[in-house]
Amino acid sequence: MENKTLWESKSLWSAIIIGVAIAVWSSLAIINSTDNLLLCENSACFASFLELFDFPLKVLSAALFIAGFIAVMHRSEQTHQQIEISLKQNAFKNYIDHKAELVEVLIAFEEEYTSEEHVVEIKGKHTLYRKLFPKNSTQYVDFISHADSEEVVFILSMVEEFNKLTDKYNEFGNAYINRNMTPNQYFSRWIAEYLLLSMRLGFFFDTSVQIHSDWSGHLSPDLFKGIPEDIEKHILTFRKLLLELQHFCYPTENERVEIYFPTHYHNMNGLVHLYSQPKNYQSLSP
Repeated sequence: MENKTLWESKSLWSAIIIGVAIAVWSSLAIINSTDNLLLCENSACFASFLELFDFPLKVLSAALFIAGFIAVMHRSEQTHQQIEISLKQNAFKNYIDHKAELVEVLIAFEEEYTSEEHVVEIKGKHTLYRKLFPKNSTQYVDFISHADSEEVVFILSMVEEFNKLTDKYNEFGNAYINRNMTPNQYFSRWIAEYLLLSMRLGFFFDTSVQIHSDWSGHLSPDLFKGIPEDIEKHILTFRKLLLELQHFCYPTENERVEIYFPTHYHNMNGLVHLYSQPKNYQSLSP
């Protein structure tokens, strides 16, 4: 970005030099073509001078006006540059502060929900920030979560997917407590989809049970180290993370969407536990 002084402006000097050159040339032409020019000090003589040299004087006035206009524009441009620099500096600071604030929120979340029984961890906090605010940079900051290049708002898509999985989970829960359900490929597929969703947000809950090899076709041990020992607690804690993130992404309440609540608390742990057993293992009662 150029930051020249007014006296370094080519436009200013061009206007002055051209204006003076035309005024001098026209004045010399008037002097050479006019006879009996005399110096005098009365008003009639001065009026005659103004009339005779009307064109050169108007050229000089125009040149000074243009120079003044250029000076005003130069000052305006400098002010604009100063404002732009200030905005970029503010954007850089706001970007760093906003990202740091999210990290603080996530660390506070980890500390609140970690206990002696389990550890809650949000991995890839800076990556998560980029997912939530894909357009933010050191040059531009928006405190409201926005869409990415594919017009998808990450936090809203996560909430929408969580709500769908919660609805399905509640259906499985109704079937299980009515003894109409045993471990099957449909529920194992639900577990896989749910765990993949939580992994996309970097959410890790360290208590898990190992998946039996009979279910490895549905729950790959290469991708999943285990399944939550307490599935309801896992879902409820993950829901609270979504609530925290939605509050951070949308400071005003009217921009947020409802996040569904899982039912059948503690009823489904028996079913989940069966995935650590062979497929022919006796089904446990809810």
